[in-house]
Amino acid sequence: MATVNPISQEERFLTAVRDGDVSYVEQVLESKHETGLEINLSDRNGKSALTLAVLQGNLLIIKLLLTHGARLGDALLRAVDTQFLDAVQLICKHSESLEPETRKSVIGCHPENDDFHPDLTPIVLAAHHNNYMILKTLLKYGATIPDPDSSDFQRTEKHTLQRSVGTLNVYRALSSGYYISLTAHDPIGHAFTLSSKLGEMSNLEYEFRAEYTELSESVEQYAADILAQARDSDELTSILTHNDNVQPSDENNAKDTALFKVFHAISCEQKKFVAHPHCQQLLIKRFYGKMSFMRDWSLFKQLLLSLVIMLMYPFTSLLYIFLGSGKVMDFVSTPYVKFLMDIASRMTFLVFLLITTIVPPSVTTEEVITGQGDPNQFSQVPLTVIILILLWIVGMTWAEIKAIWKGGVSSYMKDGANVLDFAILALFWSYMVLTLISYFQIQRDAAARAATTSFPGLSSAPPLPPGQPTPGDTTAPTFVPATANLSELISLADIKQYISATILDTEVAVDGVVRSELDRMLDVLLENLTCGEEAATPAPPQDPVLEFDPLHPALVADAVFAIATVVTFLRLLILTVSSQLVGPLQISLGGMLFDIAKFIMVFIIVWFAFSLGLNQIYQAYQEIDFTLCLAEGLGDCRPGPFYDVGQSMLTLFWSLFGLESLDIIKVNHAKHGFTEAVGTILFALYMMFAVVVMLNALIAMMSNTYTRVEENSDTEWKFARARMWVHFLHVGGTVPPPFNVIPTRTAITQLFSSCYRRCCVTRRNQNGKNKIAEHAYKKIARLLAERYILDHSSSSGGDAENAVSRADVMAIRNDVAVFRYETFKSLNAADQSFDNLQDVLANIKLQLQKVDDIGAKTEQLDTSVKDLKERNRVIRSTVDGMAASLLRSRAGRSLVGH
Repeated sequence: MATVNPISQEERFLTAVRDGDVSYVEQVLESKHETGLEINLSDRNGKSALTLAVLQGNLLIIKLLLTHGARLGDALLRAVDTQFLDAVQLICKHSESLEPETRKSVIGCHPENDDFHPDLTPIVLAAHHNNYMILKTLLKYGATIPDPDSSDFQRTEKHTLQRSVGTLNVYRALSSGYYISLTAHDPIGHAFTLSSKLGEMSNLEYEFRAEYTELSESVEQYAADILAQARDSDELTSILTHNDNVQPSDENNAKDTALFKVFHAISCEQKKFVAHPHCQQLLIKRFYGKMSFMRDWSLFKQLLLSLVIMLMYPFTSLLYIFLGSGKVMDFVSTPYVKFLMDIASRMTFLVFLLITTIVPPSVTTEEVITGQGDPNQFSQVPLTVIILILLWIVGMTWAEIKAIWKGGVSSYMKDGANVLDFAILALFWSYMVLTLISYFQIQRDAAARAATTSFPGLSSAPPLPPGQPTPGDTTAPTFVPATANLSELISLADIKQYISATILDTEVAVDGVVRSELDRMLDVLLENLTCGEEAATPAPPQDPVLEFDPLHPALVADAVFAIATVVTFLRLLILTVSSQLVGPLQISLGGMLFDIAKFIMVFIIVWFAFSLGLNQIYQAYQEIDFTLCLAEGLGDCRPGPFYDVGQSMLTLFWSLFGLESLDIIKVNHAKHGFTEAVGTILFALYMMFAVVVMLNALIAMMSNTYTRVEENSDTEWKFARARMWVHFLHVGGTVPPPFNVIPTRTAITQLFSSCYRRCCVTRRNQNGKNKIAEHAYKKIARLLAERYILDHSSSSGGDAENAVSRADVMAIRNDVAVFRYETFKSLNAADQSFDNLQDVLANIKLQLQKVDDIGAKTEQLDTSVKDLKERNRVIRSTVDGMAASLLRSRAGRSLVGH
């Protein structure tokens, strides 16, 4: 017969804890000193009795274990994981009786096995579950989420799985809406910063890019949800005008304060916040200002008034500069008016650029080079237009410098419009510098050319005999411009006389025979030349520009000016964002540029690979073709399509657009079919891969970008429009270029006022106003956070009305355990009562037994009595019979006697 191993007391104890046998656990714990039970023992999975009680949701056993001094370990973490609120509160309350260090280790405990990540803590896990009550309880007892950038958290080596997952867990906890609402003094500002940080982490930890992007979007949505809790305009204004750094103490009315929170949201790319109807309502109100009445007009009236404002911008700008007060100041300072004036200024600048193209130049290139034109004219562009363009460039440069000074370089470079303006200015300034350099270089080259083409002693008059002084200064040579027509200045006789004089002036004596022979040779050589009156019709002069070096500053300046003009006109596309019809399309085009950039990075590899291969196949044949063409003396000899790598790349590029014929893959002057077949296959593979695959992939990418923007077109458009409006909502920068370089009366007044406040106004008063404004903002922010918590708590409960959560299961399980324990106690009490009743019944039975004995004796006595009675009756009947007999005998005697 098999023997059964007896179960140890510890195993029975853990089994009772797991099964929720409260009575047995209570009984064992009360007798642990006698039995020597170790209540901190663990099962084979490493779970202690307290951990098992938490996992089973048995609050009574948890209380018993804590009462008898069970070690807490990671029980709090397990309670948070099961969202067992009562257990969390019980453990936290129990930790108050512990030492401070022990209490701190209990509240911030880490897992004791590999069930959780090693860096996970109770509050981090509670934030993951976004459980408001547990978070509030843990924060009440001093729990905090560690900073991912702290030294304690960075003890783990970088770029390891533990470090990456731990960082992600911390940021997921920090992204909890309830945690931000409970801990942040400025929930909206904190959400902006955290969302930007999560965006940076998505680029650093690109293995978890999807997770970080999702967290960033959730935090962005949280900021918009907080803004949605605003109930009136005062709350909305207080939120959106709050400045994280400084509160402007000189503003008595909050309605005149800039929308600092909106500026912060735009710099942090918080599209959902900026596109929220509450934000847009105040943003549009501030943008139109006192021109808000226009929104009720028809479109035609709005366009007409806008056109009038744009045409009058030079006069309004001058009025603002020199008056700077009253209605003119209020009108020009309106952001909408500033926007229209800026558009008008840019359009004026584009008109000047257009003039440089359509108006004929006032001086030719040859006149500029030779210096025969106006000495003050050093370009083909009219000098007046150049001066006007320069004024606009200076004004735009000053505006960009002010923007960088106020916002910083990093904030400036975040806006694509600012980057484009910077590129435009860099191109125009480069054009100006190159134009000046080319002017001085051309003047120097013209002087050098004139010096090399001078003839000493040669003039229109016959030369004097050598050694004879001239009436003037004969030491200085007569310079003839390089482009002058020599036939009009020098005759054949003059040339012969000059040569003869030169021969006579030589040191070596020349005899008459030699001299006559030289004269005859000169006559033969010069007989075909015609000078003076005999000059033939001169050949058309060649433009000196064709003789320039390819990188001559003049040529580079023209190219730079052309590029700058193109980019300046394309800058108008940014202004289309203000239109709801065209704005989303412009945003899609901007997104497609990134798709094209990604496509080019892959296409260049394919492009270069096939260019190199086709060049190696056809290079030898096309070199022969080019050599034969030169040998035949043909005028139009050009390298073949695959003559070198550069030509091959150019050929393959234009073949994408169908601009190359199939003749480019043929082999001339030879019947090399294999070579031609390989080249044909390579060209066909290139066309298939580049056109069929890659170009269609690019089209699909751009289609996805357009679809993504179209799905969020309202949000994307409102954010892009707000980003453009921000430049005009800022204080300052009222008048557009070039009038902005003139100091305005308002700017000078503000400068002196600022200096006065810094020097003379007490900081105590200023700080007092800042504290009052900050206190009012924090009060409203806290109110919005409380509304958010209440709203989401009720909405989450309503959404899950028919669902059963894990907390509900734990509550039911704990209720069942309590009911079981109470029932068990009641049954035990009933059993005890029954036992007592049995004792009483036994006593009664014993007494009844005695009664039965008495009854038996009574029955015996009764029997005896009955026997006695029977005997008595018999005796009585006998006596009666005897008496009757006596009577009868007496009667008989009497009768006899008678």
